[in-house]
Amino acid sequence: MAHSFMIFLVVIFMYTLIKIWIEKLSLFHFYFISALLYYTVMNVINVEHIIVTKNIERYEQSGKIDLHYLNSLSDTGILGLLELYEENPQLPGLKNVLLERKNESNLSNNSWQSYNLKRVQANEELRKLHLE
Repeated sequence: MAHSFMIFLVVIFMYTLIKIWIEKLSLFHFYFISALLYYTVMNVINVEHIIVTKNIERYEQSGKIDLHYLNSLSDTGILGLLELYEENPQLPGLKNVLLERKNESNLSNNSWQSYNLKRVQANEELRKLHLE
């Protein structure tokens, strides 16, 4: 996210530099539109999915993974843990984390106001999983 913000600042500063020579350009309109566009793009991109895939790639290269960090992410992290379990079920502690999440998903009763597609996908995958 820091890198994307730095790119956003470069675009803003380049436009401001161009504004020095072309006085008819409006800084406020460009700043407002580009900030709105940046905000929208950052909310549409699934940042947690990128984090999960990079962590799994790092695990495949180095053999090190932080299960508790992936567990602390939203339901995208759970989907990543399920993917990791399918590839490597003997990973220490992974079965316990998934069993705990499976029990939580069985007990949770979410109303329609808090509907989340990733949560539904994760709960369906957890129900299909046979851990015991």
